[in-house]
Amino acid sequence: MTKLPCQPDQLRTLFLFEALNDEQLAVLCANGHIESFEPGPICVEGEPATCFYVLCEGELTMSKLSGGQDIETNRTSQRGVYCGAWRAFTGGKQKFYDASVHVTKPSRFFVMDAPVFAKFMKDQFPMAVHLLDGIAVGTDRTRRIIDSREKLLALASYRPG
Repeated sequence: MTKLPCQPDQLRTLFLFEALNDEQLAVLCANGHIESFEPGPICVEGEPATCFYVLCEGELTMSKLSGGQDIETNRTSQRGVYCGAWRAFTGGKQKFYDASVHVTKPSRFFVMDAPVFAKFMKDQFPMAVHLLDGIAVGTDRTRRIIDSREKLLALASYRPG
């Protein structure tokens, strides 16, 4: 891994950051960096969510565990795609990576530590953070209710042999 300083003009070319003003881009660059990765894992599902990543150049695959197997859910080389601790700013805080990300060829990312990314989002976009918090809380609550219901239905349909 090679870490390089970030330049605002680099970030401005990524769709995720294209609408940010010069001051916001400067804050991102002051608090993040550009990092090069060789093919292999960037983050692994279930490990502590420490960093937010934005693809500058290269290709990544995302995958989720299902029945103990890694299932690829996305493959992209689209500049500006983000991954890692992208939910770090939500009320529940993202404690663990919710997917695994691997690069398939040498790639470069803009990288920020999760707490720094969370502070940037809360400082710069408080209304958006509030709205996304509500969605995250509602989604988590719905998932817990559905999971509980499915377990009860599975128990109710169990017929011992």
